[in-house]
Amino acid sequence: MEFVKKEDFLKIIEEFKQKYLNTEQGKNHLEAYNREREEVKRIFAEIKEKKKVEMI
Repeated sequence: MEFVKKEDFLKIIEEFKQKYLNTEQGKNHLEAYNREREEVKRIFAEIKEKKKVEMI
């Protein structure tokens, strides 16, 4: 396995943010990721609430 230096990795991330996330496809990808994250939070909260009710 080949490791990348931290500085090189940070450059790759910055390039990704500037080139990909500014495209229509990148914006759609980020939007889908954000929607998914919010849905997971909601579902997790529902599970915790059900578990809390079961313990009562």
